[in-house]
Amino acid sequence: MNDLGQGVVEFLQTYPSIRLDLSLNDQMVDPMDGGFDIAIRLLHNEPQIPKTLGITRLIQSTRMLCASPAYLAQNGEPFSPADLNQHQCLSYSYVEDPSIWRLSRGKQDFLIPVSSRVTTSSGRVISSAAERGLGIAYGPEAFFREQLKNGTVRQVMSDYKLPRASIYSLFARSRYIPAKIEAFNDFMERFFVGKIF
Repeated sequence: MNDLGQGVVEFLQTYPSIRLDLSLNDQMVDPMDGGFDIAIRLLHNEPQIPKTLGITRLIQSTRMLCASPAYLAQNGEPFSPADLNQHQCLSYSYVEDPSIWRLSRGKQDFLIPVSSRVTTSSGRVISSAAERGLGIAYGPEAFFREQLKNGTVRQVMSDYKLPRASIYSLFARSRYIPAKIEAFNDFMERFFVGKIF
């Protein structure tokens, strides 16, 4: 989430009186239980959250399938969901089930069981594995942005859609939301306008 990091830095520059204690982990944390003002989470569905929490969606992401030109030259390019069964797969773990890739085209949905060589929540790991020819990667577009620009990976099966995901800000719900939380959520919503995650 490189854009998120950049947004946090710009937020601190805009609000110099706010102090930040930033903790990064992959655990689903209730901000109240963890002693945090805000928890930022990447979720694939509209989240079911307790009534004690407020929520703001900061940005919605696009997911895609990518592979290196070298991998595709050696193994062929998939053109249909069934073709994916013949390929090494690199799966993103922040989905309902990483062993099932969900694609759609028009009104038709496809659930494709895959045997993944790598399953990870790390954008760096999955994009690097794809770039080095280890297989076809499934993940947020932001993971592959640099490699797509320099041509070390390219999108495959672009005529199929993958489920979107969103980045949410979760915070303790109360009658009066603290000004710093409102300021952060408003700033980050504006920051992400026009960006593709």
